[in-house]
Amino acid sequence: MIRLIGNHRVIGAIENSAKNSTLPHAIILEGDEGTGKHTLAEFIALSSVCSGVNKPCEVCRECRLFLNKNHPDVAYIKPEDKKKSISVEQIRNLRADAFVKSHLGGKKVYIIEKADSMNDSSQNALLKILEEPPQSIVFILLCESASKMLQTIISRCVVFSLVPPSFSEAFQFLKSNCKAPEENIKSTLQLTHNNIGKSLELLKKKPSEKSKIANEFCSALTAGSPAYELLKIVKPLEKDRLLTSDFINRLKLNITDLIRENPGGNNVPDLVNKYDIICQSEDFLALNVNLSLFFTALVSNLAE
Repeated sequence: MIRLIGNHRVIGAIENSAKNSTLPHAIILEGDEGTGKHTLAEFIALSSVCSGVNKPCEVCRECRLFLNKNHPDVAYIKPEDKKKSISVEQIRNLRADAFVKSHLGGKKVYIIEKADSMNDSSQNALLKILEEPPQSIVFILLCESASKMLQTIISRCVVFSLVPPSFSEAFQFLKSNCKAPEENIKSTLQLTHNNIGKSLELLKKKPSEKSKIANEFCSALTAGSPAYELLKIVKPLEKDRLLTSDFINRLKLNITDLIRENPGGNNVPDLVNKYDIICQSEDFLALNVNLSLFFTALVSNLAE
């Protein structure tokens, strides 16, 4: 019933709890971006507010309101105004609202996004209501890693960890749900380590849009452009790690094509050296380094 790929044990546990109306009042869903935390959170919320017999029935008034994003008793809490974390004031407002009777007489659900970005003050404010929660309240905390949260918070929640599915599961899902060529799907899954959410994000971007920077960078590199020109080209990538990984892959393909086009050319040794440098850069990218520093080091090594 859950439209989530992989994570079979987690899905089975949550579906059984929903069926038996025994869902915990406080749940942490942890996992990388794109692993399905929001999908699972919405299933839990839907099951919690459902007034049908087989939860979630998806046909009762409460389910229809939720599916149309109009349910008055489901609230999403996330950082405001481009801030990086949820403020203490937001949590205090949540606490005050939690003691107000639900609009439809059923459960109230609070989905807290980026819960691991909260500072200690915000988490301690949340802890006060987790310790003695009002009846008919469900808290769903979404985070990349529960380890970043206070142990006192974790101890009052049931933690479910999500991971990307197998390659075959992810491939079959994407093959059925997007129009991209199979080879593009396969290469994208390899790039994202089977992460469906990140793969969909990349596959939705137009090829010309994604390859433009790699093509421009490769042309400037082989033309001997100065380092500052190369850094200007990759500037748009400095806030997107996923697109940076895609850029590196495409750059490797571009260099390979140049070598194949003229295998006996005088510039082949230099191109092979540049290819090796680009491959080595992938190891540093995997270390989660600052992207601005990453590109500075890459350009510096390529320009030597």
